[in-house]
Amino acid sequence: MSHVQSMDKTLRRYDREFHQYSVANDANILPVDEAESERQREWHDILKAVLQDRLRETFRSRVFSDRRIVYAPVRKLRSVLDCGYGAGAWAEDLAEDLRELHEDVSDDNGREEMQGGQEGAQEESPNWKICGIDVVRVPTEVRGSGSSGGSNRSSDASSQGDPVFAQRLLWDLNRSLTENPELFTRFQNRASYANEPFDLVNIRCLTEGIKSDRWKVLLRELFTLLRPDGYIQITELAFGNIQSDSGRMADAVGLQGWIDCYREGMKRLERTEPHVGKVLGDNLNWAEFEDIESQCIQLDIGNWRSTGDATLSSQILDVMEATLSSLGVWLACEVLQKPLEEFQEMVQRATADLRNPDFKLYLWCYVFVARKPDPRKRKAVDDANPSSSSKVSKLPPIPTPFPH
Repeated sequence: MSHVQSMDKTLRRYDREFHQYSVANDANILPVDEAESERQREWHDILKAVLQDRLRETFRSRVFSDRRIVYAPVRKLRSVLDCGYGAGAWAEDLAEDLRELHEDVSDDNGREEMQGGQEGAQEESPNWKICGIDVVRVPTEVRGSGSSGGSNRSSDASSQGDPVFAQRLLWDLNRSLTENPELFTRFQNRASYANEPFDLVNIRCLTEGIKSDRWKVLLRELFTLLRPDGYIQITELAFGNIQSDSGRMADAVGLQGWIDCYREGMKRLERTEPHVGKVLGDNLNWAEFEDIESQCIQLDIGNWRSTGDATLSSQILDVMEATLSSLGVWLACEVLQKPLEEFQEMVQRATADLRNPDFKLYLWCYVFVARKPDPRKRKAVDDANPSSSSKVSKLPPIPTPFPH
């Protein structure tokens, strides 16, 4: 059996489909079935609305006019790395936006050529590409014509004819990226160099997948993969730190039972919850990123607030039951050895609490952007003013009540 075939094997447990390699190696503990893909797409649509409307003005790219997909202040997008792409929803929307941007530029250039009397000009090919890396291979849906720009290089998962990815890599992000020959070239078995730098690295919802002692080194490896002045953008949701605006979290006994189960399972698998949003800034600093910006956004679960986006809050509530099931089933039934029926009853009680408007529940969405400095620019600044410090800017505080 080939490596790709062995990485594709799934197993059915607890009425869900799981990726066999992932659960055996404590990598991706979430289901890999159609219900999970749909849940990820629903959260993707929610996050698009949140990022567009709730981010500070400092979170804005120089490429697109909106912030639904790219909110890092990157100036060019020639090559993008999407880490843990899952159902591929983020990459699909990015590819669609890039195609539309390319078509708009091509139309403008065509009109200029016609006005200048030039005819028969050859259409310019897209000069961008998206690379996805994930331990699970999930086919992306065709949501537009054409394909991702750039050449299709060989990889563990073939991207030939893929409408989104120019390259898809099968890789466990808990393993060092320097061991992946598609990303790094080893030199005399000691040093590793990036094969091709990226303008942007995207990370979203990897809290359940990355071990706590892996985050720092992973971010440093991604730092190496970026071009100078390239950016990383991170969005994480703190499902293990759901709060009550009415101060009645202790009364939400059903939900608290799910949270305790989730935290205990994550702890046994050496995950960082519920403090991932608190430590990511320090980890980015350790990895030598600069211009680190962070924002903590409160997402209301249900339409209990008299002001705000009632539609968005209702969408969050609707997807939460599926989220409690997907995030908790392996932790509860496999890691903590709870019977499936007990877990299902736990989810039902937790969902009832989520739908109680008196509890006024919400969760935190953490957003980070950070830049890889250009060493040439840093040297010029240091030479001009030896007393100046071009090190990482001070992190803004995240106003989040973390339980002890």
